[in-house]
Amino acid sequence: MVNNEILTLFLIEAGFIGAVGGIIGIGLGFTFASLIAFVGEQVGFALVAVFDSFLAVGVLLFAMVVGMGPGFYPAKRASALDPIVALRYE
Repeated sequence: MVNNEILTLFLIEAGFIGAVGGIIGIGLGFTFASLIAFVGEQVGFALVAVFDSFLAVGVLLFAMVVGMGPGFYPAKRASALDPIVALRYE
């Protein structure tokens, strides 16, 4: 049972790191889109930056899955170790 808990813990951590990256990406994307829309309006184009919450949720879920993908192999290896041996090298 401990091995599954360690695997779950590592996968949740990898998903959280991916979600943080997704939040940063959403913020930067909206900032740049707003900046481009502002510059476009000053030049004479009718540009509007739109924030779609459904798309933002999709981006966060995708970022979590992408974070968990590469995190699976180290999580699987860590869950196979004895917890005392694994913590000795920390």
